[in-house]
Amino acid sequence: VYIFYPLAITFPMVTFLLGLAFLIDRFTKDGAITLVCLLVYIGVMIFFLDSSWNHLLDFRGVRAPELYSGIVGFGNVREALLLRSMYFLLGLSLAWLAVGFMSRLPQSRYGQLWSFGLAAIFLTGALVLGNAHHSGIEKDRGLRREIRILNDQLSRTPRITLDTCKIDLIHRGREIEASAMLRFTNRTPEPLDRYTFSLNPGLHIIEVSGASGTLATERRLHMLTVIPARSLASGTSDSLIIRYQGSIDERACYPDIPDFE
Repeated sequence: VYIFYPLAITFPMVTFLLGLAFLIDRFTKDGAITLVCLLVYIGVMIFFLDSSWNHLLDFRGVRAPELYSGIVGFGNVREALLLRSMYFLLGLSLAWLAVGFMSRLPQSRYGQLWSFGLAAIFLTGALVLGNAHHSGIEKDRGLRREIRILNDQLSRTPRITLDTCKIDLIHRGREIEASAMLRFTNRTPEPLDRYTFSLNPGLHIIEVSGASGTLATERRLHMLTVIPARSLASGTSDSLIIRYQGSIDERACYPDIPDFE
């Protein structure tokens, strides 16, 4: 675990800053000016642009989800590795670009082309990783936005009131398998011909059963709609057993909290 932090934070950052320093020094040919340019860049990034474009400009890696838990491990190691790998490849690209711009003898032209070629390859890899990082975060936000819209739509429809819930849960590695026994009451003034429940979209329904046997269901993101054999009259109760399995999709957790809090 501890080797992860120097490899994921320090090593890509140093590689990127060295590559940037080499390239700046190639054009300025002055160490003092190069140092000033680096300090200006670091200051602008830290104080003004660090969190821009889904933290894409965070070369230090301080905004990446890199905290480790002894219970669940890393929270979102994919996002952290994409961003840190991007800066590592970007640093290599800048370094090879600086090498390519160095004054060489005429017979070393092929070496110069190799330098520009490697710089282009590393730059392409960095752009691909950066795009994957940015689009992945936008996709997660889109899911949370759809969940909020769906919650707002369903908040206007009559719903059952849950009285009791008993869950028998079994851990199977990174997945869970559970059986939820629910009892609920219709406290609305009209009969209900559908029961609506909320279930994490990473969990898949195995079976929903009631007193009359297996019931039909509909699923839309985190919303589970159960169609009973007959409508539930006002003031009466019913019970269900919902069996499901899968792993928790953390993107759908706390969708009511704004993305930037």
